[in-house]
Formats: sequence, C-alpha cells, structure tokens
Amino acid sequence: MKTNQQHGTVTPTLSRIKSQSKSSQVEYLTRLRRMEFWQLHEIVMQQIEADALTGDEHEEARGVAMLIAEVYKLAPHTPVKVAGSTVPAAMVADVYAKLTAEHVRHVLDNYHRASYYIRHTKTYLRTALYNAVFELDLQVENRARVELPGLFADGGR
Repeated sequence: MKTNQQHGTVTPTLSRIKSQSKSSQVEYLTRLRRMEFWQLHEIVMQQIEADALTGDEHEEARGVAMLIAEVYKLAPHTPVKVAGSTVPAAMVADVYAKLTAEHVRHVLDNYHRASYYIRHTKTYLRTALYNAVFELDLQVENRARVELPGLFADGGR
C-alpha cells in the first residue's frame, strides 16, 4: 500500500493489483474512477514508472498518463474507439492496468519511428497503448527466436 501524501489516502500499488482477483481489480478501477483527475494522473505516472523514463520520454509520459487516466475516469460501459473498433471503457482500462514503463517506451519509440503523418495522435496512442500489452512479449520472444535459435527446442521456428 502506498499513501498519497497530498490527500492522505491509501492506494494499493498497481503491481499488487495485477496479482489480485478480477473482482478486486474491478473494485480498484472503480476507486480510480472516483478520484480527482490530477490525483489519478499521479497514480498513473507511478503505474507506468515514469521516473524510469528519461528526458523527453518522461515529458511524453505525462501526456500518455493523461490518456490512461482519461480512460480510467470513464464509466465502464462508455464506448472507446481502439484499433477501429468500439469497446467498453472497462475492457480498455483492464488492459491499460497492465502497462509499464517498457510498454510506454515501446509505444513512444514506434510513434517516433513512424514515417507517415499521424493525423489523430490521441487515437493512435490510445490504440498503440492497448496493443502494446499484447505485442511486447511476443516481439521479444520473436527476436530471441531469430537471434538465438539454439535456445528453443523447436530450433527457433
């Protein structure tokens, strides 16, 4: 548990929340929804380990934290557009609860590498954050299979 010194409230750290049951996670997200936006923003900054990011990444993480906090504040059934589909805010919030500094760095790296104009930055980032949770582990495994095929029983295939 972590104490918010400004408001004197006790909030569980996100790493503890990730290991809790689904009903406990829903209860936690409900508590987040009831918080003031900037208080929630600071909790998200802790969640995504913004202090682990340096320079421009840290500043960009503030904007990312605002996007995540915005989703956390939405009512569970509010429609949110992600990857061209509309899904309930609760589903997006569940996925966002798994985000770390590594995911944010991955999203920001891809954003900066884009060789095309991103017209709807907020929508792009919302989708990229959502997808990062699913992509990052698979991308690391793929890279290891290609670069170190002898480590895998199937020869890297």
